[in-house]
Amino acid sequence: MMRSANKLLFNKYDWYIILIIGSLAFGKIGGAFQAIRLISIFLLPFNIHAAILGRERFYFKNASLFAFCFFLYGLISLTWSVDYFNAKIELVYIFLSMNIIYSLTRFAKRANRTIESLIGGWSLFMLLTLPIAIWELTTSNHLYTLDHLSSRVESGRLLNGVIEKFAGATFGNPNEYNTVISFMLPYLFLNVLLCENNKQYLFSVGLLLLTIIVPVINSSRGSILAICIDAIIFLYFYYKRYGRRNKGLIYGTLCLVVSIAILYGNILFDQLIKRSEVVNALEDDGRMNMVYRGLDLFMDSNFWGIGPMGYSSTFLTGPHNLFAEFLIEYGIYLFLFACFVLGSILYRLYKLTQGTFIVYVPICFVCTFPFISVINSDYLGNAFLWVAIGSLYVMCVGVLKNKCKRPFKTV
Repeated sequence: MMRSANKLLFNKYDWYIILIIGSLAFGKIGGAFQAIRLISIFLLPFNIHAAILGRERFYFKNASLFAFCFFLYGLISLTWSVDYFNAKIELVYIFLSMNIIYSLTRFAKRANRTIESLIGGWSLFMLLTLPIAIWELTTSNHLYTLDHLSSRVESGRLLNGVIEKFAGATFGNPNEYNTVISFMLPYLFLNVLLCENNKQYLFSVGLLLLTIIVPVINSSRGSILAICIDAIIFLYFYYKRYGRRNKGLIYGTLCLVVSIAILYGNILFDQLIKRSEVVNALEDDGRMNMVYRGLDLFMDSNFWGIGPMGYSSTFLTGPHNLFAEFLIEYGIYLFLFACFVLGSILYRLYKLTQGTFIVYVPICFVCTFPFISVINSDYLGNAFLWVAIGSLYVMCVGVLKNKCKRPFKTV
């Protein structure tokens, strides 16, 4: 008997997507040979073979052109980069990250349930790292047994200043963990909207609430702003999904959230208040000064940029601003091209998902991206940034492939 179109089972390509995204949970373990980079190296020969044979159709030619221009410019900029050795390393890292996007795209074209696979991958990431985060928050211990993480843990402790408790999981630095959580939260919110039974609903809400607790206790203002924006947008879609026929479900969920806030509010927000009183003003001034100093170098380069890793090598720290990092290192022309490509992907995804609950993801990304972009010290060499952006690309591919085969829940 033929299965109904909306009852398609996960196939092996769905599981590939889930496992690749879930591999981000290994964080900085392995140093240069992180799990997701090893996966990328393994998949590289297959991707090269597919590209040479011309079997893959590119849904967004601008994205492919951007990748080509990015690496061409990156190679040329090595001639004036202030740190030739580390610049080469960053380009290799970014190449491996973009190869992951290409792999996810190939799998998405063959997967049965691409959207659910993306949600499953990000949920797996959280399920793997959340026990470590809870252990850190409850015991104030961290992964010191991982020698290469000890310095990152200490930098996280110094960064948080008066903060007594924080969770960096396998990333060591809490800011990096907060950034990944902020990128993946819309998928957990979307999971609640797409639930089909009470068991799924309870699991999804429980995972979502536990996830939100981590950046709140970590006292990350950028993450908390992103959470608030995600939640406000979510409430609109939540009412559309459940409010018309099940007000009891809404009231029950609100009562649960309010009860947690009342019972554990002093624990959740105490460190945020302390940090606001002691650290934040000085931290903001310091970050802005670093950006201004980087912009001076950018101006001196005649807007061409100072080359890969130029900022970190010059100032021995990152700019804590994704836009500034890209602009200062890669120049105005590549920066504008990147903005155009990202904007076109988001616009295409919005148009494809308009009228469905999936549109929640691109809306949240647009609204929270500016805040998420100032949480971590550096971004471009980290795989999580490219996987987060690649997830939007993959979602477009999945919607284009499945829209005629399996209807999505509509608003």
